[in-house]
Amino acid sequence: MNKDFTAYLIEPSAGTYVRVDSENRLKSIYGLIGCSLIDAVHIGNKHLVYCDDIRLGDGLHSVSELVGHPAPLAGNLVVTGLDEDGDTVAPHQTINAIADMFSIVRPVFDPVF
Repeated sequence: MNKDFTAYLIEPSAGTYVRVDSENRLKSIYGLIGCSLIDAVHIGNKHLVYCDDIRLGDGLHSVSELVGHPAPLAGNLVVTGLDEDGDTVAPHQTINAIADMFSIVRPVFDPVF
């Protein structure tokens, strides 16, 4: 079928290029995110961001906010492109253009002594 393709892995501390196995796309994305249940959020009609569906919970050190999306996204995120048939492919924009759509939020708590 298709060859493996590049996707973007957005971690709270960095963004990197990763390879997605085209034969096992979902399994590959689960492994990159580090979860067993994912959700996909559309970025326009040419990109998807995959995230952990149940990560918003205790022990969370940061979240990512996506411009125009009402809820924060937690944990590692994988951004892919979409082709005209709706299949996942390499992103159509640069990693810098995609990164500009996200803000990493690290809550700071003021300890009380």
